[in-house]
Amino acid sequence: PINPGGKMGLGVVIYQDGEVLLEYAHVIEQNENNSNNLSEYLSFKLLLKILKMNDLNQQIINIHGDSQLVINQMNGIWKIREGLYVDVAKKCKKILKNKIDYPFVTLIWIPRSKNTHA
Repeated sequence: PINPGGKMGLGVVIYQDGEVLLEYAHVIEQNENNSNNLSEYLSFKLLLKILKMNDLNQQIINIHGDSQLVINQMNGIWKIREGLYVDVAKKCKKILKNKIDYPFVTLIWIPRSKNTHA
């Protein structure tokens, strides 16, 4: 893989009551503006959009992600600093702050080895 500049894979899996409710995957072709961190954030932003579009955003939502960067930055543990992902990260942070649209969201980091569906 090339980072930055390679292909990016986006993926989202939504479970409800232990069953896969929705699954989405997409590949973005090689581009000099691509990076692994941008890919993680685009997937996260896509997840938030899908939750809202399917009227799932008002439920208790536990988001499990294997990106320490995304989980720790969105939880406010790490600062959003610099990189190709910064604009998308700031948009995601702003979306999450809207407690009217996303009142019950918890973000939990899991090791990549435990993210068997990814």
